[in-house]
Amino acid sequence: MTRKPAPDARALALQILREVLGGRGFASGRLDALLERHRLGAADRGLCTQLVYGVLREKSFLDRVVSEYVSAAKTPSGLRHLLRLAAYQALCLDKVPDHAVVNESVELAKRHFGEPPARMVNAVLRKVIADRQKHLEDRRDPAGAFPEWMLERWRRRYPESTLGALLSYFNGIPPVGLRANLQKTDPETVSGKLREAGLEAARVSGTPLWTAHTLDREALTPLMKEGVISIQDPHSYRVAEAVAAAPGEIGLDACAGHGGKSAAILEACPDLELWVHEPASERLAELRENLRRLGLKTPRVLASASAAARRNLSFDWILVDAPCSGMGTLGRKPEIRWRLKPKGLDRLAAGQRAILEAWWPRLKPGGRLLYAVCSLEPEEGEALVRAFAAAHPEAQLAAIREWLPSEDPGDGFFVANLHRRT
Repeated sequence: MTRKPAPDARALALQILREVLGGRGFASGRLDALLERHRLGAADRGLCTQLVYGVLREKSFLDRVVSEYVSAAKTPSGLRHLLRLAAYQALCLDKVPDHAVVNESVELAKRHFGEPPARMVNAVLRKVIADRQKHLEDRRDPAGAFPEWMLERWRRRYPESTLGALLSYFNGIPPVGLRANLQKTDPETVSGKLREAGLEAARVSGTPLWTAHTLDREALTPLMKEGVISIQDPHSYRVAEAVAAAPGEIGLDACAGHGGKSAAILEACPDLELWVHEPASERLAELRENLRRLGLKTPRVLASASAAARRNLSFDWILVDAPCSGMGTLGRKPEIRWRLKPKGLDRLAAGQRAILEAWWPRLKPGGRLLYAVCSLEPEEGEALVRAFAAAHPEAQLAAIREWLPSEDPGDGFFVANLHRRT
């Protein structure tokens, strides 16, 4: 019985691209799972990560290149993913020799699709390399890496200089945020541990955050297991910080997810009563495990807003970090630009309004609700909260903020403070 060869960086990248571009999961989650399972060396982990995110960012450009040599309609989707992967290596990576790109891509095609497709990949890739200069001229416009409907929305809202900076940020590699658990450690110790692990990270002044532009997750694993470090986007941390939780308060994280913001709030203010709502059981399990790892107290769980009403519960503050389009995270999740459609924004906005309507009655008079989305789109942000405040005379829109990643590195976020008048 012939054993299958162990997957290498390119084979894993192809598998992840087939799953992600087929709508199954996000690149970050699939990368973490498969790299953990297959235990590649550091160089191959880095190459696999670069290939996956690079192809997702450059998909529009790569599709234009490939379409010059083969018909998309006549090419199976799996083979199109391989051609994108091969073209990306030939046109966007400087350190991989042409002969290695051709040989590796042809071997990958043979393994997955057979001899005739492998010969086609060989022919196409040699033409791509011969026409490299022409293709690289086409690649220079960063707008070419986004769907036209997204660009049109942004052109209507942002001046040219702001839009250019935003596109460049989304097309680059965003920094990774590292949050120190100051209930377990101190900044000096964290800096020392990061240096010992060979991680180059810069402290964000006045916060428990560090940022790194490259990250070896295996080197970080011991620090995460100790509960002294968590990965969190800088602007995601700022949302948790903006809650301004105080000792003795009763607070609710109404869309708790994996618990990143709940953890940041409890690390900063352990002496509060925290409740969480998260309908997905897997995420709720991850939240509990995350807080256990960090040595934080387990919050109390609410199944729904109606369950809170039946118990006559009310809160000093409510955080609604609502499920959204993620259009502020296109640097970290480039696949969103190819998945999302314009009508999706209206459907999401309806869900976000429903969440506000459900939880607003559970806010105490004089209390505050912080609404946040990792999106810069008005339907999910300013237009939504202004309409909500207009429909609720007791709601005072105290402040709205938009954090552009191009101005302050981190995901794009919209944040609004709503106070309940007494």
